[in-house]
Amino acid sequence: MDKMYYEKHKDYFEDINFGESNKKENIAYFVRITYENKAITNNIDTNLKLLSNSVNYNGHYTEFQYEDKIFYYAKNEKLLSNGKSKAYTFFSYIKSNKSNQGIEFIYGVSCLNFKQKCNIDLTKEEKNAKKFMKSIEFLH
Repeated sequence: MDKMYYEKHKDYFEDINFGESNKKENIAYFVRITYENKAITNNIDTNLKLLSNSVNYNGHYTEFQYEDKIFYYAKNEKLLSNGKSKAYTFFSYIKSNKSNQGIEFIYGVSCLNFKQKCNIDLTKEEKNAKKFMKSIEFLH
């Protein structure tokens, strides 16, 4: 794991960010997970706007249920400053059906060195992102 950031406030807020790079494949990954346990998590529209702003997304979310959670899922691609490389982001707001717990989950992938070519398998990366998202479990 490359770099990591962690922040916690009592039992109602946690934020973790970490990244990993594969120099051989020239691919960089990052994950950001923000947890909240407050009534505001029930305001889905507000939380989706906050998530959209943080990933520079202006679109619709696909809603689906998995186990005891509702997922609001979307993906985005962004052309980087070199005008050739792209960064891909898969993200969702995950809301517990049984409590005021919610998670903002962001999974990103791009070329590590933008001056060199990399081959990102988007189907595989999206599958990995959803697998990680679905692995979230809320303690009740």
